[in-house]
Amino acid sequence: MIKKITLVALVALFYCTASAQQTKGMGEVFDFDLLAKTPQKIQVSERSFRDMPASHSLEQYAPTPGDQGNYGTCTAWAVGYGAATILYARTHNLTDKSLINKYAFSPTFLYEQIKQPTDKDCQGGSSSLAALSALIDKGDATLKTAPYGCNIAPSEHAKTEAQHYKLADAALLFTQKGISKNDVYYKEPQAAIELTKKALLEGSPVSISFLLPKSFFAIKTAIWNPDPQESFGDWKHNNHAMCVIGYDDNIAGGAFRILN
Repeated sequence: MIKKITLVALVALFYCTASAQQTKGMGEVFDFDLLAKTPQKIQVSERSFRDMPASHSLEQYAPTPGDQGNYGTCTAWAVGYGAATILYARTHNLTDKSLINKYAFSPTFLYEQIKQPTDKDCQGGSSSLAALSALIDKGDATLKTAPYGCNIAPSEHAKTEAQHYKLADAALLFTQKGISKNDVYYKEPQAAIELTKKALLEGSPVSISFLLPKSFFAIKTAIWNPDPQESFGDWKHNNHAMCVIGYDDNIAGGAFRILN
């Protein structure tokens, strides 16, 4: 059984560390019906935000960053390969990267559970909420058992293995303005940042859904500092899911560490 994971859906409102890379497939699809059914994390008082350390990281439990290629499988990478693997490693106190990679969970197994029936080329994308729901109901197989690829039906062995790796539960932290009905899940940027830090301090990696501007694919340094005036627009790769694994208030005025 995998322990609790915390989910968050938001617009890119803060600094993020990231590595420069080519334009790849993305694939986050916002599911508003599932959003309405997703429990929200119990809100804590402002007092609980006081005296938080300046930095915290779950990176020691993270697998080596993978490559989704040109497929729209980002949600399965963020939720399965990223967050679920981190929770498993933390639960079993695994910090040896080779061991963590050995037990890393499969994006393909998870994506095959949540993709649209007509999506034969893995370009249709999927919802992070659907990925979390599938993890709770069906679990995930390891990458060794279900190697990464497109349109690969899960084997019976993979299905059986996945039953041993189900998610206990999940909760929503917040959404961007205009996403949830009457903005019931919306949080002001600073409150959203504090909630994300708090979740990380509690040992929960945070799966995030970003609306990304094109500058994300033109990163030249270790830190991405988006232009507030840049338009997100409606382009192929603007919806993307990633996994927040740490934060550091001493970097660029405050930065989150992203497993992408």
